[in-house]
Parts: sequence; C-alpha cells; structure tokens
Amino acid sequence: AVDHGETLLHLSKIFEETLRLYGEGLHKQVVEISRNRSGGAKAMSIEEERTVAMVINTSDYCVDTMEQLEGSVIKAIDPTLASQISYSGMKDSFDGAIDACLTALVTSCVTKMDTALAAMGKIRWADFDVVGDTSPYVNAVQAVLKECIPPLRDTLSESFFGMLCDKWAANFFPRLLVQILKIRKVNDTAVQQLLLDVHSIRTVVLGLPTIGLPQGKGKVGKSFQTLVNTESSKIESLLKVLLSPPEQVHHSGLY
Repeated sequence: AVDHGETLLHLSKIFEETLRLYGEGLHKQVVEISRNRSGGAKAMSIEEERTVAMVINTSDYCVDTMEQLEGSVIKAIDPTLASQISYSGMKDSFDGAIDACLTALVTSCVTKMDTALAAMGKIRWADFDVVGDTSPYVNAVQAVLKECIPPLRDTLSESFFGMLCDKWAANFFPRLLVQILKIRKVNDTAVQQLLLDVHSIRTVVLGLPTIGLPQGKGKVGKSFQTLVNTESSKIESLLKVLLSPPEQVHHSGLY
C-alpha cells in the first residue's frame, strides 16, 4: 500500500509533472501544424482542423481527469499535506490550449471565406440594373461551410462545437461588412441585391450547426440564432441607410 504521507505527496508531484509534459506535447502539436503550413496561410486543411479538434477533446478530458485525481489525492493524503495538492495550474494550461485551438479553428474557417467574399469586388455594382437570385459568392460561402463544418461537428463535443459556431459567426459578419465597405460605387439596385444576399447569407449561417445533416437532425441554439440575427441586422441597417433619401439620413442623425 502507498504511504498516505510524503510518498503520496511525491507521487502526486509526479502526476502533475507528467500532465504538464503531456499538455506541452499537445500544444506543440498544434504549433507544428501552424508552422508547417505553406506560405504562412492561416487556413488549415480539413485533416489539420480535425487534428486540432481532437486536441480540444483530449485537453477537455485531461481537465476532467485532473479534477477527479486532485479530489482523490486530497481525500487520501494526510490532512496536514492536503494544502500542497493543487492541479489548478495544469488545468489553466489545458484550458488555455482549448481556447487557442478554438481560435485557430475559427480563424481557419473564416479565412477560407476570403476567396468567396473577394468575388464581391469583381461585380460591377455601380452598373447593376436588376435584382435577381442570390449572387454566386453566396453559394461559394455555403460550399465552404459544407466542406469544413461537418468534420468538426463529427469530432468535437456538442458544447465545444457550439462555442466554435458562436465564435465563427462573431468573426464572420464583421469580415463580411469589411468586404461590403470596400465596394466604392453602388446604385440603388445594387444595394437591394446586397440586401438580398445578406439575407441569404444569414439563412445559410443560421443553418451552420446542422449543415450537411439530414433534414430534422441536429439543433440550433437560441443564443446562436440571436447572435446571427444581431450581427447580420447591423449590415442590413447600413445598407438600408444607403437607400434612404439624404434628408432622412440627415434628420436621423446617421449623416
């Protein structure tokens, strides 16, 4: 039997050091993925994204295991030594790794939208003469999401996938707004087309958590819906201002 005094304390320190080294190994794996990406690109391949997602799962498992281990050791060790048992530093380390991985995944998925959104700049918005179906770049956005989101949903736990969706939406819509603001000249018809496009993009993004699933499968959280509607409405409000008579814009204080 293990001595419940100094021997168990020493064993606990070995546990802590082992977890620290394991955490460093996980973090190093993610760093290597970033370092080996060609051209300094922020977008990862699907397999790289899946690997980062698995690091999140593993880190989360380690956090849960540490909490249980810490409680068991404190319960078993000599009460006079219990105050020396703490794995909080290691927990913070793994939590930090999770945050870093989520940020990397969000950055990768949002960056993959650049080509689709860049296509907006190639449209002759100043000469637009008719509002039609949604513009091709909207379909390109949907195609990118269909490619990168399902593998992450299949790999991540429900809670972390929900975090990923929230962070992605919070990053994507400001990026979309920047692309719209880069359009120097638009006529009223073009603005109406952009409004239609933004509405279509909102519909696509609202289906992000369930994209690629059979109809009726999966669920979309209310907080995610609120986030998407709020962020997309900001863009729609700006576009509607462009359709307003100058005197109305002036009196509204938006001029």
